[in-house]
Amino acid sequence: MKRKHVEAIRALIEVAASRPDVGDGLAESWLDVLQCVSQLERLQLLTQGSESVGRSSSGAAADSGSIFGFSGLSSGQGSGSQSISARAFFRPPSSVTVGGAGSSSARSSHTLVPNVSVAELAKLETNSQVLVVLVDRLFTSSVHLSGSGIVDFVGALSRVAWSELTASFREDGGNAQQKQGHARHGSAARGQGAMASSRLFSLTKIVEISYYNMGRIRVEWSQIWAILGPLFDRVGAYSDTRAALFALDSLRQLSMKFLEKEELPHFAFQKEFLRPFADILEGYIPEASLSPSADGGVQRRRSAVVIVDVLVKDMVLRCVHQIVQAAALHIRSGWKAILNVAQIAARDANDSIAEMGFLIAKTCAEQHGPQMWMLATARVQAVDGPQRGSSSGGGGHEMVEVVSVAGIEYFHELIDCLNEFAVGAATRRPRFALGAIDTLYVAAVALGKQVLTHPNYTMAENVSLDDQPLYRVWMPVLRALHEV
Repeated sequence: MKRKHVEAIRALIEVAASRPDVGDGLAESWLDVLQCVSQLERLQLLTQGSESVGRSSSGAAADSGSIFGFSGLSSGQGSGSQSISARAFFRPPSSVTVGGAGSSSARSSHTLVPNVSVAELAKLETNSQVLVVLVDRLFTSSVHLSGSGIVDFVGALSRVAWSELTASFREDGGNAQQKQGHARHGSAARGQGAMASSRLFSLTKIVEISYYNMGRIRVEWSQIWAILGPLFDRVGAYSDTRAALFALDSLRQLSMKFLEKEELPHFAFQKEFLRPFADILEGYIPEASLSPSADGGVQRRRSAVVIVDVLVKDMVLRCVHQIVQAAALHIRSGWKAILNVAQIAARDANDSIAEMGFLIAKTCAEQHGPQMWMLATARVQAVDGPQRGSSSGGGGHEMVEVVSVAGIEYFHELIDCLNEFAVGAATRRPRFALGAIDTLYVAAVALGKQVLTHPNYTMAENVSLDDQPLYRVWMPVLRALHEV
């Protein structure tokens, strides 16, 4: 690489990061810019002599599988200055060491370094430092893009992130297979070599720009998540366990940030950004197209079912359990996705996965019932005596005030989840079945007592059954017990 190549890269990034209106006009050309940035980071790893060492720094916590030890992105500050160093392009050769092995190593290192003068090297170093600032500004200035501009930017970055992951995993997986004859434990060495090799640079940048753009309106975030949701599905269910764990931990951190924002009425965005947990646990991956739907909504399309590693499943459940414990007061429509995760875990063949899912369902039922459903009053139309069995009947127009359960649909989701443990695990896991029946009874009795003790509760005989609060509480419970 010569100085003109560095200048060309610098000019390209300067154009993209110069002004928001320029970025808005790039559209599909963002793919070329971000591919250039990705190759720039890869060049750094190559010049350092080991790609695996450089890549392991971007996902060290995911390597351990712990959701409690990873906090590198929680502040939203970039790793750009650490990802693309000032010495990413040229390094002076190491001093020649006297001795056989040291001399050959030094000569080998010397052959990899271009023969440039000290003055030229200083110019290149200066240019590389400027590129560090430009690349950081490229991502931080994404907050100034318009709604359509950020969608184009995120779409291109998602495609680059996926291509980085698949290309590096295939390359290093092949290298690991070639070296299996020299390893003492061949299969273990191949697995570790593949897990330590995936490039996560662009995926890390996706998490960073998500933090930067957290203040965008919900409509724009729906379009952004139409791209990021399928990407997290694909990476979380990918065969590279290290990348999957990194994606899950990043998704957990983003979910915690999203839950800090109050959910607007009739805009159920929480269940959308929590849905990838259920998709990954079940092994569903979307189609290759990572683009929003024509109307700007979240379009969910599934194409294949893959086998997910038990370690990844365990990570999914631990992430969801921590979200419930830490942010239950802020969860609204997200309860549906959380209970769906527990219901999927009930069907898993692994007992430890099913047990973790049952713990989530039991925690929701016994500790977070008041956050899932709340009592309120509503005015409904009164009906005549013969027409009480139908909600559509009634010739009168009198309005009656009754007690209603806001969030009753989440109670019904909880009943379905516990019923899955009670019916599906009755023969294989009787311990879970008995526990599910007991939890179902406790949750129903607790909600029934809340209704009965409400100051505005009365036994209104001129109200249809569908508007009776106790009927809406106990009928799903009795139906579930009948199935058991």
